[in-house]
Amino acid sequence: MQTNMDVDSNHPTDQFSFVVLTTDVQTYQPELAESLQLLAQSRQWLIAPPALFELESADKEILSEKNVDDASEEDYPLGGYLDVYSALQGPPLPYEVDQCHFEEVTALIHLLERFSIKHGLEIEFYLGPELIGNIVWGLQDESLREGLLEEWSSTLKLRKEQEAGTLTPEHGKASVTRS
Repeated sequence: MQTNMDVDSNHPTDQFSFVVLTTDVQTYQPELAESLQLLAQSRQWLIAPPALFELESADKEILSEKNVDDASEEDYPLGGYLDVYSALQGPPLPYEVDQCHFEEVTALIHLLERFSIKHGLEIEFYLGPELIGNIVWGLQDESLREGLLEEWSSTLKLRKEQEAGTLTPEHGKASVTRS
């Protein structure tokens, strides 16, 4: 069962996507598809579970925005996407929605880390058309690790503290507790 957790149905969405850098798509695609299917069944997804790109015009358009050449059946890149509500457009997302998307993105990245380790592959990650980081041999680069995941986690922690009426000294403010 999927839910939108109080997000307006017209709220803009972004695609958190990934491209596996390999020329041997047919070797890895079945295993990646199965892994994504297992991940999809492991939890409820806010919008929809992650999916592999399919050779359709919409996916070709997404890939062309990511500077991936027009793909044919033979050289179509291996990759996929997860739709997320945009935190950059529209009204601010409720904390619960932001937290849920963080957990979804983190679960997808961890699955792809294991895939990268197993096969020794590099995987690039995008938010919309913007490259935001990569994984090589299972290791996240600084941009993905610190620029996306650690920053997002810190922002969620701060939002939670603000909503609870407390701020920790690490945020440069004295601890405040409401009675």
